Amino acid sequence: MNRTGTQAAYAAHRGVSKAYVSQMKRRGKLPIGADGIVDFAAADAALAAQADPDMAPVVAAHAARRQRAGLADSTPPEIPAPPAAEPDPPMQEGRYVTTPMSRAKTADAVFSAKTKQLEYERSVGKLVESAEVARAIAAIAPALTQFDGLPERLVARLRAAPDERAARMLLADEIASCRQAVADFCLALIERSGSTAQ
Repeated sequence: MNRTGTQAAYAAHRGVSKAYVSQMKRRGKLPIGADGIVDFAAADAALAAQADPDMAPVVAAHAARRQRAGLADSTPPEIPAPPAAEPDPPMQEGRYVTTPMSRAKTADAVFSAKTKQLEYERSVGKLVESAEVARAIAAIAPALTQFDGLPERLVARLRAAPDERAARMLLADEIASCRQAVADFCLALIERSGSTAQ
């Protein structure tokens, strides 16, 4: 018949503190009944399934100490291969405690994800380097000077216009012509930059 007992009795059986047993219960690592009674064999098997093989010497030392105290047989439990998932980080006062190594892994993963996102956005044309933008603005600036010459080009023609409506149409046509020249220049610039990028 399987041995059962309270969490405190199980903690003594394992040679650990009752707080450790309570922590393992909260994390869902130990099968403890609703009445708080622990089936020692089932709990031992659950802990063995989660054991870290690098901890074998520690497990053996605890087993020897339990035997000297007369709490359990001297055979240390067999340690299976570690589970595929990473173990949960340790807890302290109900909160996870991060280690420098886990923080470094997290920072590395975040950096890698952000780098991949930037590479993706650059590849689909959503992201452009600031140097490219500066070069494009510098290249467009001469095309915008077409607007600077509007007053000199139009003053005589506007005076000669028969009425206000004709003057407005003349001005609108000249502005549309300047806009088209700038748009054509920009399209040519985009085509040039697209062919050099490939």
